[in-house]
Amino acid sequence: ASADPMGALDMRKKQWSGEILEAVGVDPGKMLNLAAPGTRTGELTRSAAAATGFPAGIPVIAGGGDGQCAGTGAGVSADHPERAYVNLGTALVSGSYGRQYAHNRAFRTEVAIADEGYIFETCMRSGTFLVDWDARAQLPIPPKNSGGHLLQGTAQVTYDNTDNNRNVDVIFINVVDDD
Repeated sequence: ASADPMGALDMRKKQWSGEILEAVGVDPGKMLNLAAPGTRTGELTRSAAAATGFPAGIPVIAGGGDGQCAGTGAGVSADHPERAYVNLGTALVSGSYGRQYAHNRAFRTEVAIADEGYIFETCMRSGTFLVDWDARAQLPIPPKNSGGHLLQGTAQVTYDNTDNNRNVDVIFINVVDDD
């Protein structure tokens, strides 16, 4: 997962902030070792293998947060800094890439997982609940207790500032009646 939303990471140095940890009384030695996504961090132990059913000794690889991975998968990167993404799940998260560190109360800053740089995200915690409510308010969808339900889809929206082109790759909303 991603350590940066914890607020204890010095994102410019990509290490735990001694100043912040000291201020909250946390021993830096109690913090996990940080590793860049894609880094082999160890192997699955025998006890973990027994608990999970995976074979002992397989590599354990550092990953990234869901929003960071969504942005990378949508091509939001140093190669395409004009792109942004929307990740719809439990929360509705939108993000963009920047080469320089920035912070503001209007967005959260995370370290980009595939490039040097940062991902700037905004988040609405209501996520699919908001989409469900809006679709039910705008479309002729049966009430929840009638057996009908809404299947949410995903969208990748690309906005290119260089020529003001807007391209929506995929959006779908499907109403299903269980009867």
